Amino acid sequence: MNGQLDLSGKLIIKAQLGDDIRRIPIHNEDITYDELLLMMQRVFRGQLQSSDEVAIKYKDE
Repeated sequence: MNGQLDLSGKLIIKAQLGDDIRRIPIHNEDITYDELLLMMQRVFRGQLQSSDEVAIKYKDE
């Protein structure tokens, strides 16, 4: 085993808050909008509140 994650066939979400950029592998491609927002609040804990406005953009890389 080479220590790298096998991300083939996985959905990767790239999230940015200011200068903080993160790539998050998603195992459930049927994630809802509300679940995605909750995930972003967890990822950016203490920086993103439930009352904050969030813009979601699709970009195929």
